[in-house]
Amino acid sequence: MPIIRCATESDEEAVFPLATLLSPKFIIERASFASAFEQLRASEDVYLRVLEESGIVIGYLLGWSRLAFYSNGPVGWVQEIVVHPDYRRRKLGKLLMNDFEKWVALRGGRLMSLATRGATEFYLALGYMESATYYKKSI
Repeated sequence: MPIIRCATESDEEAVFPLATLLSPKFIIERASFASAFEQLRASEDVYLRVLEESGIVIGYLLGWSRLAFYSNGPVGWVQEIVVHPDYRRRKLGKLLMNDFEKWVALRGGRLMSLATRGATEFYLALGYMESATYYKKSI
């Protein structure tokens, strides 16, 4: 039975290889990851949870809840969600998303947002709708 729990310091080693699955366009530097992992874990408005099955971390979700003018309250933003390829198509990503949505709602969240390229069907099935174009620029 999979469980969702707050990421701990010891999860860093398991989350790093999952994070590298996000995009072949970006190389995640190990030292930068370690620093960010600790800072994100310590932040009050950050949701960093791991999905564990039989003692093995098989996924994670990183998101946050922040105020915005256009939403009349906090917006939950899904920054990263990864489920190991061997565990996909078992509704585990849906478990993570539902847990995050509840976390945002408990903080007065009014809206959920995210950007994706390859998982459009997954988010549409969860009730999300396409809303905008997303742009990036490395600096």
